[in-house]
Amino acid sequence: MSKILVIEDDPGLMESYKVGLGHAGFTVLTALDGETGLETAKSAKPDLIVLDQILPKMPGVEVLELLKKDPQTATIPVINCFKRRYARATYRTRARWRSSIYT
Repeated sequence: MSKILVIEDDPGLMESYKVGLGHAGFTVLTALDGETGLETAKSAKPDLIVLDQILPKMPGVEVLELLKKDPQTATIPVINCFKRRYARATYRTRARWRSSIYT
């Protein structure tokens, strides 16, 4: 069974991910902030990471950069998520990784 790590600070969205992915047969790991998400990724080595960009403790773009620099986590695919209501706040974040495609 594949493991998916969801790094999301919104409890409602987190629950939606857990229910939907769980029903699809995935094992869902969760983290409510960037630091915990990074630690969980290193220890659990999930098959996929769903990463919010606006997070407490460490922004998603920094989590992504650290994941891709670490040989233990560099090959884990990452899906970046942006909430529409934070579009302006995430503009700078998108600019930091726009020129690179992470798989």
